[in-house]
Amino acid sequence: MQSFQAAIEAHSLGVEDRPRLRESLAEDFFHRLQAINRQRPFFSLEIEQKGFSVDGRFLKGGKEIPDLSSYLLGQGIRTITFHAGVSRRTVLDLIGILGSARSMSESSSSPSKCLWARVLAHSLPGISVRILQDLPPKTQWNPFLSDRETQREEEGIHGRASEIQRLIRTEEHRVLPLELGIALLSDLVSKEAGEQWEEEETRELEACLSHLIQEKKIRETLHLLDRADQCLPRDQKPFKILTASFDRAIDETYLNELLAVLPPSPDPSIAAFLLRIGPRVAPILLGALSRSRTPALHALLETLVQVDPTPFLQTLKESDDPNLQETALEYLIETPTPIPTPLLRSLANSETPSLRTRSVEALFRFGEIEEEEALHLTEDPIESIRIQALLWLSKNPLSFQNLEAFLLDFSSRERGMGIRERKAAFQVLAAASGKESPQVLDPWIHQSKMPWRRKTDRENQICAIQALGTLSHLGEIRDYLEKLLLSCPPHLCVWVQKALSDSQDP
Repeated sequence: MQSFQAAIEAHSLGVEDRPRLRESLAEDFFHRLQAINRQRPFFSLEIEQKGFSVDGRFLKGGKEIPDLSSYLLGQGIRTITFHAGVSRRTVLDLIGILGSARSMSESSSSPSKCLWARVLAHSLPGISVRILQDLPPKTQWNPFLSDRETQREEEGIHGRASEIQRLIRTEEHRVLPLELGIALLSDLVSKEAGEQWEEEETRELEACLSHLIQEKKIRETLHLLDRADQCLPRDQKPFKILTASFDRAIDETYLNELLAVLPPSPDPSIAAFLLRIGPRVAPILLGALSRSRTPALHALLETLVQVDPTPFLQTLKESDDPNLQETALEYLIETPTPIPTPLLRSLANSETPSLRTRSVEALFRFGEIEEEEALHLTEDPIESIRIQALLWLSKNPLSFQNLEAFLLDFSSRERGMGIRERKAAFQVLAAASGKESPQVLDPWIHQSKMPWRRKTDRENQICAIQALGTLSHLGEIRDYLEKLLLSCPPHLCVWVQKALSDSQDP
């Protein structure tokens, strides 16, 4: 170890006037290393706070040894392994790196930057260096077994180790294509050279962007594109080339690969990246959802439509695939985005029943609809559409003229309606009749003297009473229900009592 220490010290002290001494010390260490490696395939130096160990055995050394080990430990180096057959040149290179780095550390007020990075940046065949990530070192300080001086020393190493760990993380997350791209943008903005130079810079910038895209560096790609938006005029060639390169790189295959590795929770950077693609992104994502409705993709689509619904509206308007249109509409309905009424009317005429149903739902929720249009939809072949129209009419009362026509039509068709549709129709009659509701609905309520021939008769009684319950705040309706409670059969009493207590829709 004294030989190793001496060789490094010679380089760190910079004995320029005695190069032979420096070389001879390094040669001495190399020959000693050769002698050891003749007996074993490799020789590993484990670096500890007080010195070095081999195979768990601590090596004794001079008083300078702890200084060297402490330095290496603080710089992130944990093990140096010399394999059999390592060349003289490689050993000398390692000693030179360690010596020069230590010299810089001692001659500067700030510590040497990333010794581990310098070591790994060089080709050192036959030598391997281990960088321990779980800093501080494994020999933890124990306050019950250490004196105050040792405690201060340990805390100092811990502080340096934390700094090195931060440097390690910084180096690991560096993205050189992004850094180069930003530098190229800065050069293009300066405009200090001719057209040929600008073309070369633009080609290199395009290559940086393509690399980031292919590596799926989403945040870095966005950063470079945002910087280009800020720096480059949009009407000039460099910006147009960059935009075209982005459009070429993002195809359906690329997007499917990206969707396959989506994080489980929404990532705003991915949403922003996809929205840069423009309207063509929506059909691809919605098509992927129809093939595999994963929670991650669903969450991403919800985020996208909240941030910018334009691609979904474009799909709704231009797509020829009713399944994509229906899925786009499904997401748009959950946002406050206004959907043009003519577009919804057009989709409501689709031959696909599910798309028609979803479009009519959106039309009643967001569109501008007329009473005559709603009445027409109460005769639609699809029951769910008829019910939606009836519910809308129950909140938008019919005119007197249309009420008479609706009453006649309902009386002729109610036997063929389901219970939900009949209940909604009775609510339409009650809402349009107002105080006159008892007279309008009484024929369906007072059927107790008639023989029970159909289940629907009793259901109609209950539906009519429930419809009156939506108007129980009116005095005339309450008077009717209270009189009915005194004379109705037992099976209706509970419904009449509930209607009297209701002041809102049941």
